[in-house]
Amino acid sequence: PNPVAGGRPELRERLAIVPSRQIVGLVGRLEPGKGHDRFLDVVAELRRRGLAVHGLLVGGLTPGSPTELAARLTQGIAARRLENAVTWTGQVADAGPYIEMMDVLVSVASVESFGIALVEAMARRVPVVAVAAGGPEEIIESGKSGLIVPTTDPRRIADAVETVLLHPTLRRRLADGGRERVRSQFTRERMTRDIERTVEELCAS
Repeated sequence: PNPVAGGRPELRERLAIVPSRQIVGLVGRLEPGKGHDRFLDVVAELRRRGLAVHGLLVGGLTPGSPTELAARLTQGIAARRLENAVTWTGQVADAGPYIEMMDVLVSVASVESFGIALVEAMARRVPVVAVAAGGPEEIIESGKSGLIVPTTDPRRIADAVETVLLHPTLRRRLADGGRERVRSQFTRERMTRDIERTVEELCAS
């Protein structure tokens, strides 16, 4: 059982995810640069190590994106023999319920301007692991509110995810730290004040 995330057993059942598996998820539109292939490599590596994990991909094609990206993702799942270990939801109206199912949410993009999915996960006490790629480094205090991986190497990302999955005390600490980080830095009021301050500074200069 997941001691941190919310669960959503009815959604898990609808997606046919085996109850005993821990869910490693990625939320993001299917577009170049988001690292969906890298995510599949992470899931495959974790399963190679004997961890009972299930990959959950949430998000569909961006308007105007090449439709072959979907076929490429399906082919990537098959090539890694993950047909029964990865679920792709496509576009959803609200990613929140899917995030609540996850034991760990990962961001594997090599470049990320911000990372709203990370903030949403942290607000829900879902531990996060992210590549050091701009935005995530500003959001996460590594070791306190999530883990930052300094490389896009899938094996190193898998190391971090494995550490979180196998150590419940660390998971709880990161979950609590993530929620506190969002409350102190990323509430609507706080971000509005920061934007107003930046605009005032620009106008003054």
